[in-house]
Amino acid sequence: MMLEIEQARSPTLDLDSVYGSVPEGTKGGTSPRSNNGTGPFFEFGITRPSAGAGNSGQPLANDLPRGPFPLDANGDRTDAPAKVLIPDDRNDENLIVGQMHLAWMKFHNAVARTLMSNDMSLSDTMAFEKARELVTQHYQHIVLHDFLKKVCEPNVWADVVQKGKCRHCDTTVAETATMPLEFAVAAFRFGHTMIRQAYDWNANFMRGGFFDRAAVFDGKLNRLSLFFHTCNNLSLEEQLETNWIADWRRLLDFTGTGFDVGDADFVNAAAFDPLLASGMGNLGRAPNKPVLNNLAASNLRRGALRGLPSGQDVSAAMSTVKVLTKAEMKKNLPEDMAGLVDTLELDQKAPLWFYILQEANARHNGDHLGEMGSILVAETLVSLVKASKPSIIASGWAPSQSPLRLSNGSEVDTLPKMMAFCDENGNPIINPLGV
Repeated sequence: MMLEIEQARSPTLDLDSVYGSVPEGTKGGTSPRSNNGTGPFFEFGITRPSAGAGNSGQPLANDLPRGPFPLDANGDRTDAPAKVLIPDDRNDENLIVGQMHLAWMKFHNAVARTLMSNDMSLSDTMAFEKARELVTQHYQHIVLHDFLKKVCEPNVWADVVQKGKCRHCDTTVAETATMPLEFAVAAFRFGHTMIRQAYDWNANFMRGGFFDRAAVFDGKLNRLSLFFHTCNNLSLEEQLETNWIADWRRLLDFTGTGFDVGDADFVNAAAFDPLLASGMGNLGRAPNKPVLNNLAASNLRRGALRGLPSGQDVSAAMSTVKVLTKAEMKKNLPEDMAGLVDTLELDQKAPLWFYILQEANARHNGDHLGEMGSILVAETLVSLVKASKPSIIASGWAPSQSPLRLSNGSEVDTLPKMMAFCDENGNPIINPLGV
């Protein structure tokens, strides 16, 4: 039986971070909507014109919605940041996640526009709810059939997603929904190792771009950091600067969408291994608490405090999975890190998060998760989709049943196609700077 923890947010895949299905008394709220909150569309934040290439000098609807600055007792503006108006403000902790959140809001608006065009009798309320259901269905499909297919071991993905074989994750829905701690505190944190130190972010912040400087993952005090331009650091600037809008052509592969990416090249994520980008050791969270300022140390500390089993114990509990050998625990690691395997006896009891990353590194050269990591991630997400409302597994829904199509006739079944649908239906998200 996997360890579980009660969630403050919905653990199911219902896009509650966008739509605001939050338990009473928890942090968060709903994003502003058209017609004073009753309309079918989300409203967005307007970016602040700035120096740069293309449309950088224009105000664009490509920021998350933000509230007014807090005032003091005299009614004067304080230095506190403006509140981001989304249900889960953690989605505004770095710019990549914030711009991804914006993309799903834009997708909602594009879907609502399409539904209302197809059925003029829809009320605003009905259009919003129908769009919410359809967006959530596409989201679940993209998670299971686009995202998981890319990050999981192929045989595990086929068994769990295509054949529905969940052998280790309890798919029954308790009165209070839960998810395995092994997933939340270890397995699903594999994404931390996929982050690169620097990105060609857009035509402004890239090597050879307008400013000839790449965007970086580093401490929040660095203005080139993708942590800087968020709710935590917009205390002096209420809006995101236009020159920081994402250019998704540089992050995703738009092959098959019909979208002309021009001369932009996308960059793959970093390898699945225990070697994090240097900026992950300088998050700027708590200068006086080095453990909290270092993402790897923070992950390891969290796992220890939660009492997670070791990677070897979890692997052994899955009778079909072979435990990593001592040689595999050292494979493809730098000499100093490989030495820690001996010093700390990590070949006997390794922290689960580290073990999952090393399984991917040793057995798949960092191309995707290993068998155990894939089982934990895939079975948990399939289980959560089963518990969701709506649930594409329970209903048997597929994108072929959706009214959404790209102009080239393609179904909207991947993340790049979702963004292409936004651009084709009046909600530009792929490259609003235009260069």
